[in-house]
Amino acid sequence: MAQHLKYVLEKINPDTFIPMHSFHPERLVPDHARLVLPEYGVTYMIKNGHVIRSMRR
Repeated sequence: MAQHLKYVLEKINPDTFIPMHSFHPERLVPDHARLVLPEYGVTYMIKNGHVIRSMRR
């Protein structure tokens, strides 16, 4: 994992982190945020600070 990505993630300090466009999203684990690993073909919404996963069609 590139250290600069971890550095930027910690500087941004999000409440929830959803890694996108990565071959290994599980490798970038935030220290102080909830990690949501997206599933292919699933739509996610963030509403009032909560991640809502839609059902597959």
